[in-house]
Amino acid sequence: MPRTYALGQCHPNPLNPQTSLPFTLTEAGQVDLRVYDLSGDLVKILVAGEMRATGDYTVVWHGRDQAGNKVSVGVYFYQFLVNGRGETRGAVMVK
Repeated sequence: MPRTYALGQCHPNPLNPQTSLPFTLTEAGQVDLRVYDLSGDLVKILVAGEMRATGDYTVVWHGRDQAGNKVSVGVYFYQFLVNGRGETRGAVMVK
């Protein structure tokens, strides 16, 4: 099955206090983009099941959790899904 997306590495990485997460869709699809901590707990929902057309996108994570609090120094993972398929990559928050 051909890929319908390309996920770029976040930049900057390490981040302080924010990072950009680029992706490209070659077919329209339902997009989810979420950040998790090292223990697998959900930290922030950046995109929640939004339909997106083909094209290039960048989502910015401002280093804050779902409640708006600054996250602590550490390793985080961002999970990107398009129509339920995708991948996970890492990011490091530094002080």
